[in-house]
Amino acid sequence: MKKSSGLLVFVCLALIVAYFFGGHQQRPVAPVLSAEERQALRDAPGDDFDASADVGRMRSNQTGANIRGVPVPTAAAPAVGASDCGPDVTPFSAPDVSAKINGRNYPSVFQAWQPASNTGSMNHDLIWNSPTWKEFGLKCFSTDSTGKLNRQAYPGLCTTYAGSLPKSDNVVRLAEIRWHDGWFSETQPGRQYFPKQFPGWMNGMPSVAANTTMKDPSFRLNYQNACFQNMVAQQCQAAVKAGLDGCMFDWWSNPDESQVNMLKKVRAAIGDALIIVNANGNIPSDLSDVNGVFAEGFGTEFFSHRGGGGAGGNGSQVPYPQPQAWQYLIDDLKKLKGAKKPQINAIEGWGEEGDSRYMRALTTLVLVYSNAYVLYSRSNGENGLPDHTHVWDDFWTQDLGQPTDQDPPDAPPTIPGGAVYRRFSKGIAVYNPTAAAVTVPASLLDGLHRSHRNDAALKPGADAQVPPGDGDIFVQ
Repeated sequence: MKKSSGLLVFVCLALIVAYFFGGHQQRPVAPVLSAEERQALRDAPGDDFDASADVGRMRSNQTGANIRGVPVPTAAAPAVGASDCGPDVTPFSAPDVSAKINGRNYPSVFQAWQPASNTGSMNHDLIWNSPTWKEFGLKCFSTDSTGKLNRQAYPGLCTTYAGSLPKSDNVVRLAEIRWHDGWFSETQPGRQYFPKQFPGWMNGMPSVAANTTMKDPSFRLNYQNACFQNMVAQQCQAAVKAGLDGCMFDWWSNPDESQVNMLKKVRAAIGDALIIVNANGNIPSDLSDVNGVFAEGFGTEFFSHRGGGGAGGNGSQVPYPQPQAWQYLIDDLKKLKGAKKPQINAIEGWGEEGDSRYMRALTTLVLVYSNAYVLYSRSNGENGLPDHTHVWDDFWTQDLGQPTDQDPPDAPPTIPGGAVYRRFSKGIAVYNPTAAAVTVPASLLDGLHRSHRNDAALKPGADAQVPPGDGDIFVQ
C-alpha cells in the first residue's frame, strides 16, 4: 500500500475514536422502517460481502420523470476538510483492456448485478457487482498506520481487495463503488456499511434516509465531503489493483458539482481503467471522464424526461414501448459516442418475460446504431422478483462476429419498406421500426443460412421477412 492509503485509513479510524470518546452527543438514528415500508422494498441480489445474505441494489420506488431525482439533503456535512484527508490518492496505471472490448463478438450482453435466472453469469460480456461479490472472489481489507493488512468488517472502509478473480477471459468485470447511500441495521452489526458514528455518513450518522430498495434501511453518504471523495477514489483504485477492469457508479442521472469533482478524483486515481455511470435516459452533458453510460429501464416513464417511455412505471409491467421512445433511444445512442474510449455503454430494456419481439427489437436496434452492450430484463420489483431479473435468450447466443464498420453510421443503410441493417463479419442485424412487415432481399442474405428470430434455415436464394416492430439476426 502507498503511504497515502495508510494515512487516509489512520485519519478515518482516528475520527471514529474521536466521535466515540470525544464527548459528542449522539444524534438520533432514523426509525426502523414500518412493515408496510419494508414490504415496498425489494431484495435484489448484488452485494455479497463475506458471503452474507444479499443486501440488494439501489433502486428507487419513484415514478415520473427521473427515477434518480431524489434531491440532495441540505444538512451540513461534518467538519472534516480536505486538509484532514492527506494528499489525494496516488495515481495507478491500470492494464489496458481495450483489446477485450474491441475484440469481442456481437451481440454483446451485460449483467447488471443480477445473473440470468437460467444460466447464471455465463455468456455475459460485461458484469458489475460489489467488489466482494462471491463470483469475483475478493475479500475486504484495510491497512493500519503501519501498513499492515487487516480484514475489514465495514465494507465502506475497504482499502484493499485480495483474492482470486476468474481466469483471464474476454469478460469485462467492474466493481460498483457506493457513494450515494449505504445500508445500516441497528440490530445486526454485520449489516453496517460504515460504523454508526462516522463522517462518511451525511450528518455524521446514519440519519438521512435514502429512498432505495435495499433490504436493510439505507442512508445517504457524505459525497460532498473532500475526504469521503478520496475514500471513493481509493476504493475504486483498490478494486482495479485487485484485477477488476474498472468501476461502476449508480445514481448518476443529473450529476451535481460534487459528483463531478469526485469522478475526476476517481479518474486521476485509476488512469485509463474503465468507468460506467447509471444515468437512465438522461445522458450527462460531459462524458469525458466516463467510458460509458448504463441506460437503465428503457420502456418506462422514468427513463426519459422527454416522456418517451412506455406506459408503465417502476415496478409495474411495461408494454412494448411507443414509436417515439425507440427514436429517443436512437438519439441517445448517438450521444453516447462521445464517451471516453474504449467505450462500454450498456442499454437495458424493461419488459415482460417472454416478450421476444421486444427483446429482439431492442437487441437489433442496439446492434445497428451502436457498439453498446444490451440487456432485456423484467422491470424492477415485478411480482416481488429481484431487480434486473432476466432470462438468457438463445437469440443472444448467435455469433455475428464483429462489425465490418468499426463505428456505426448515424444513418444506417435501409431496406425498402423502412428497416435498417448493419453488416458484421459473420452476418447482418436487421431492425424493423415500422408498422408493417419488411422483406429482406435475397441479395442481402447471400451466404447467410439462418434466421435467428425463428431459429430456422433460410431457403437458398429466397427473401426473408421481418415482422413489424421486430428484428432479426441472419448468420452464416
